[in-house]
Amino acid sequence: FIKADISADEAIREIISKIKPDRIYHLAGQPSVGHSWKEPAKTFEINVIAGIKLFEAARIYCPGCRILIACTAEEYAPAQDEENTAIKEDFPIRPGNPYAISKAAIDFFATTYQKAYGMQVFISRSFNHIGPGQSESFVTADFAKQIAEIEAGKRQPEIFTGNLETYRDFLDVRDAVRAYYYITEFGRAGEPYNVCSGKKIKI
Repeated sequence: FIKADISADEAIREIISKIKPDRIYHLAGQPSVGHSWKEPAKTFEINVIAGIKLFEAARIYCPGCRILIACTAEEYAPAQDEENTAIKEDFPIRPGNPYAISKAAIDFFATTYQKAYGMQVFISRSFNHIGPGQSESFVTADFAKQIAEIEAGKRQPEIFTGNLETYRDFLDVRDAVRAYYYITEFGRAGEPYNVCSGKKIKI
């Protein structure tokens, strides 16, 4: 394991030049919509500039490497009818927050690098992942934490929530990892792939 700050100027180049990987799964980033409103510039630096540095390092030191860039369904325009509208890869891109804008930007950069340099770059537009180790800033982990604290007698039997009327697609992170592998090995470079369960659940 090598611990590094992906936004540091030389970190990615040094690692890529030394290892010369044949596969890169770029999953690092600033993942919070809420935090992106507080620090939009930092979010852009982490989610976009660091991604560009990764592309540049791979282009120079391992041009044949297959690279997966994990983007987000947040890039898509809001569905008019959340309950019945299936969001597919040809759905309009219209990001509505700094996090989504940053992910749409690196998504477009990925396509551009693939076309300009023939790089093997693959794009996931991932929906909501859930599973072990998830931050409690996400809805299912937050609910689970509250329930566990109630069961342990650490809080009153009351769960605090946000908007319960929205619909989300939840996918176990272990299934998402398998999807990333299949996209990278068998997908078409430069094309986006939605990573989701295909089932909408009301919060």
